[in-house]
Amino acid sequence: MEKEEGSDKNNNEVLRKIGRNLILFQQLEHMIKHLVITAEQTITLKDKKTNLKQRKDDCHKKTMGMMAGKFFTDYYTTLDKGESESTEISDNSFSFKFETKCEEEHYEDRKKTLSLLVNERNDLIHHLLPKWNMSDPESSVDIECYLDKQREKILPELAFFKEQIRNRDVLRKQLAEYLLSDKAKKELFPVGEQ
Repeated sequence: MEKEEGSDKNNNEVLRKIGRNLILFQQLEHMIKHLVITAEQTITLKDKKTNLKQRKDDCHKKTMGMMAGKFFTDYYTTLDKGESESTEISDNSFSFKFETKCEEEHYEDRKKTLSLLVNERNDLIHHLLPKWNMSDPESSVDIECYLDKQREKILPELAFFKEQIRNRDVLRKQLAEYLLSDKAKKELFPVGEQ
């Protein structure tokens, strides 16, 4: 009976860590989606609507792997990449795009790391259960160690994406302040100047 209680305790700890890692992966996926969704926005001047809802709807049901790919095509690029193509816009609209550019080596490292995390997440969701023998305390210890190592891989990426979002928020605030300024009115909408 005592061995069973210890096994239950080990299993409960494994289940707790599975849940913890699942939440961490969901946070990461949410941050990636946020950066992709808000990377580019268009506002039609006629009806004062943005394409933000459409971008949210387009990304809503996409997998973490798909969103990671879009992150590297829509937002996070290399310094040597030319100007990115913008979404087609009408004559009566205003559009802006946020991008982060980095050295090729850093870009490739980031891409590889995120790809590995997508694989880790898929392994957690789809393949962990067959690897775990719940009646074997040693198996529970092994899975617990695996989950702890997985967490340690996720945490630096969460910190990176939090920093990207923080930086984006600062830029968006600066853009909003500029657009409301007299300077913007003079520079963007000069009246009577040829």
